[in-house]
Amino acid sequence: MPLPTAPLLIPALVATFAGAAAPAVPAGASPTLATPVASVIGDEPFLADLAQLTFPDRFQRAGEAYFSPSGRWIIFQAIPAGATTSNYAMYVARLTRDTRTGLINGLEEITEVSPPNSATTCGWFHPTLPGVVLFGCAQGPLSDDQPPGYSRDRARYSWSFPREMEIVTRTVPAMVDQEVRDADMKFRILSRPDVAAAQPMWNQDGYNAEGSWSADGRVVLHTWMDPETGDADLYARIVETGEMRPLVTEPGYDGGPFFSPDGKWICYRSDRRGDNLLQVFVAELAFDDRGLPTGIAREVQLTDNGSVNWAPFWHPSGEYLIYTTSQVGHDNYEVFAMAFDAADPKATEPVRITDAAGFDGLPVFNPRGSLMMWTAQRGQDVTASGHPSSQLWIARTTSTKPAGLGAAMTTTEAPAAPAAESPGLGQMRVRFGIMPGNYDDTRAGIDVGGATPGGSAANAGIRTGDRLMTWNGTAITDIRHWMGLMMQHEPGDVVKVGVLRGGETIEIEVTLQAP
Repeated sequence: MPLPTAPLLIPALVATFAGAAAPAVPAGASPTLATPVASVIGDEPFLADLAQLTFPDRFQRAGEAYFSPSGRWIIFQAIPAGATTSNYAMYVARLTRDTRTGLINGLEEITEVSPPNSATTCGWFHPTLPGVVLFGCAQGPLSDDQPPGYSRDRARYSWSFPREMEIVTRTVPAMVDQEVRDADMKFRILSRPDVAAAQPMWNQDGYNAEGSWSADGRVVLHTWMDPETGDADLYARIVETGEMRPLVTEPGYDGGPFFSPDGKWICYRSDRRGDNLLQVFVAELAFDDRGLPTGIAREVQLTDNGSVNWAPFWHPSGEYLIYTTSQVGHDNYEVFAMAFDAADPKATEPVRITDAAGFDGLPVFNPRGSLMMWTAQRGQDVTASGHPSSQLWIARTTSTKPAGLGAAMTTTEAPAAPAAESPGLGQMRVRFGIMPGNYDDTRAGIDVGGATPGGSAANAGIRTGDRLMTWNGTAITDIRHWMGLMMQHEPGDVVKVGVLRGGETIEIEVTLQAP
């Protein structure tokens, strides 16, 4: 989701994209060290060991950051110090930890991944291709025929929807080198055309941004604004075919979508009433027989008040969401949480997470839920104009869920069935450790395009060139089916995998590891 314009509150994504290019930050530059904070104004029992990650000496403003699947890298947007443009550039950086305490203590290898003279928004990491990212990107000059942007309180906070904005991908070699050990897999990823420069995933007139991949990489969830109607809606883009499937198309702006951890729901914000007071929604997806979303089965509104509620994000458990709200005042946005029960989805009493003067928002969790990262103005940092400077902050979470959120969900449901029987884009509790080589293949089985050294598959003797045919005696129909089978397992389970190698099928026992 884009960062709003807010001179007194949060960073700006402005309508004017002309100006000097943001200076590049070279990879391998000296780390940016975080400043631990022992306490903050107010009561924040869910957060501990707070630390600031970015600072004005390097970035005028920084915000909207997301974790990589490994949890070791982040992608974020920022305006470099000294830049003469208000455009945000996109960056990838590696988190560093204190060797004594193990706490996050800063960023290093900060690398700009966006093109010169561009404006960017909404980065995201590929779930299975380490080092591959997507983000919204617009390059000037822009046309004069631009749709009106979202605005509240006379542009006190707003964002624009440039019709030239496209979702692009970029491969980050520094990240590939560190995240991928298998030589064949590394070669495949570094052979992508987006290593040298960002490449559009598709070309379409109208604002395309606010995108994220599904857990299996087969779907991009995103916002598209039709330049003819000026209405922004939510779509699922099927990566294999490029097909664009409408999901939420109600009148009014709908944006900032994310898949739930089990892939069966999405969360998003909507200006459904047309009053510029954004509200948080969730929707249950409908799927075809291949496990690809076709639309929504039902929609549930979680907030309905006189506040601006936006930037919802799921906890990895799927049991609650965090979001940004002006519930305590339009001059002091804070992070709140709300419980979510897929069996009985409804609005519940929210719980406050942050409590400090200035803006706190755009919260996200790492894949394990052990860290929360967000954008804040809680330090002493100011911009050159004297306004508070929004920067990235991170903290350790003290429990699996905030106190007062409600009792833990209980279920009497049967164990999850394979995705071929009950479609959904699930979150894995185990990691097999291969790079599938046949996403476009319609034959049964899974080609092993690469096996991660030290991973479950490699440790068992599975190697590049093998083809997975059966899983505990069940024939594997395709990648989606195989992921559904894996969803039924816990770390430490031993599975018997039928592997086609050299024209013969052999059975290999694999001990599954945690992600």
